[in-house]
Amino acid sequence: ITFLNVVFGALLFAPVFDLELAARLVGLYISFNVLVNGGLYTLNDLADCTADACHSRKRFRPVGSGEVTPSQAAGWAALLVGAGMITGAAFSPRILLCYVAVVVLNIVYSCGGRDVRGADLLLNSLPHVVRFVMGVLLVNRLPPAGHLVALLFMAVALSSLRRDVEKDVDAGAGRPTLRRYTPSQLRLIVAVCLGGGAVVTLHGVSEAPGFYGVLWATTV
Repeated sequence: ITFLNVVFGALLFAPVFDLELAARLVGLYISFNVLVNGGLYTLNDLADCTADACHSRKRFRPVGSGEVTPSQAAGWAALLVGAGMITGAAFSPRILLCYVAVVVLNIVYSCGGRDVRGADLLLNSLPHVVRFVMGVLLVNRLPPAGHLVALLFMAVALSSLRRDVEKDVDAGAGRPTLRRYTPSQLRLIVAVCLGGGAVVTLHGVSEAPGFYGVLWATTV
């Protein structure tokens, strides 16, 4: 589903949607979403294996359960990310930089960023913005700064809302950082981000009604 941000960016700025663009999107999906993200999720499972082994549901994950050894997981992650980077270079240097940005953000998140209140929300939200940029770059355009700011506001709002729901469902067992937030703090973040998104929308909606219309429709 997160790849829809790439598709959104590409379709929004592409002069036409043709078979060539469709083929490039499929290629980018395999290169980025299957290979790079496959490797990153493997790294996440590797980083979480000790906590997963003690969790009622997550203990059945391959690394947490011992079905896959840490060395096997690390090798598989390196293979996937490496293959993704090689294939990503075939698109453009800028798109490859987006790959690197997502990898760095994910590593920072997995190596302690997710345990820092506030930073976890930002690190979780920024990759959504990078994916949108990737889609725009795929059609050789550059996204306006207002679009990126609005996307970040909405991504942080949705991430905060999800954590608010997780606190009720899981009581913070699956995400220790949840214990550092109160429901009122999370709802305040949601309100502030939606307000910020509304301000950016009012400033730019006359020039890009399609973008802001889709953004708010998907958020709601």
